[in-house]
Amino acid sequence: VASDIAGHRRIVSSAVVRGSDTVALTAPLDKFVDGGALWLEFDAIGGTVDISDVEWTVEGPSTVRPVAIAICTFNRADDCANTVAALASDDRVLETLDGVYVVDQGTDLVESRDVYQEVAPRFGDKLHYVRQPNLGGAGGFTRGLYEVSSTSEHTDVILMDDDILCEPETVLRLSAFANVTVEPTLVGAQMMYLLNPDYLNVGAEEVHLDRLAHGQKVEKALSNTSMLKKNQERRVDAGYNAWWTCLIPAEVVKEIGLPIPIFFQWDDVEYGVRARNAGFVTVTLPNAAVWHADFYWKDFDDWARYFSTRNSLIVGALHGDVTTKSIRRQFLRQISEYLVAMQYGLAATTLRGIEDFLSGPDVLRDGGIEAMAAIRRERGEYPETVAHPAATAPVRDADVTPRRATGGEPSRPLLVLFKRAVNQWFGRIQGGPV
Repeated sequence: VASDIAGHRRIVSSAVVRGSDTVALTAPLDKFVDGGALWLEFDAIGGTVDISDVEWTVEGPSTVRPVAIAICTFNRADDCANTVAALASDDRVLETLDGVYVVDQGTDLVESRDVYQEVAPRFGDKLHYVRQPNLGGAGGFTRGLYEVSSTSEHTDVILMDDDILCEPETVLRLSAFANVTVEPTLVGAQMMYLLNPDYLNVGAEEVHLDRLAHGQKVEKALSNTSMLKKNQERRVDAGYNAWWTCLIPAEVVKEIGLPIPIFFQWDDVEYGVRARNAGFVTVTLPNAAVWHADFYWKDFDDWARYFSTRNSLIVGALHGDVTTKSIRRQFLRQISEYLVAMQYGLAATTLRGIEDFLSGPDVLRDGGIEAMAAIRRERGEYPETVAHPAATAPVRDADVTPRRATGGEPSRPLLVLFKRAVNQWFGRIQGGPV
């Protein structure tokens, strides 16, 4: 059965089976340039049916591209060990892989976990354990790319987060797709929500460098959608793919080099943009997916905001058409909102990211360790940045300061923002929970 971009269905080929048999169905891939899907459906008439050993195949290339995996980890030993174990659980994946490189940057070591020691022998000499200081995701993935490319200049590399729920089949799908692309193509896996496992984060992403906004949904792509209810019928073109799991072709590494040393946040964006500028496109492959922690469970007001601010400016300056006027207006709005909301630590974190960008490339020389320690110290001076358990959070007595309902979305937000800023400046505020 096949569909088109509007979800209309058609039968392409069929077979009737009585008893036990092996069935092969063929279908031309001639009507899927703009999207659509192809799948199998089974009907059991007058009894039950058992189906096993289903394979999709296409005509293979003359030479199959080898593939290796690089996993970057920092003090998530249990998660990383489980990811390695998931890869080891599939014989086909073990046979396909040239190598697995675990780049451990932490102090709680992955190799200390029993599950890691138990599955390591299954890889034979393909499993490589690398130790180095904490250089963030950028440093960890760079080391993985370097190790693979220094061993073989023809091996594709799948970059993979340590804390994902890994479906080994995804490795096979990424590698198979990369092997049949007409030109070398970055092939990314989609991200499913770990706590809501049928929900897709986004079908394909792009970055708007003029607004320093990454993680933007490509038009017509599904977003925050249950995959049990909808399918990504329309083909959408990704601007880049995040590195929860993404295949980087060997030709890309040879042509554009390694990621830039920006420690954390925007390293995957920059590499995807740089690859596209060099003529290498990115595909986010439907039905190749991993499960990753839901983004909206993360706290926006934390130390990572420093790196997001600083690194977005770096990437915008390298690849975007960023104007001082537009960025000034954008940051003025952001910082004004933080101040009115009394998020002083968040405002200070954002300002520090801007200042360090303006200080120039020397801020990157240490790899990010000093910058992370410094921003955490600075944020510690602002009480509202400290997280408390909900049951013991310091709140005012409800009898003294009753809770108030929010007033809803204002019709003239800029005017209301200005009014609140003036009232706050002169101390005309109402305390207490809202």
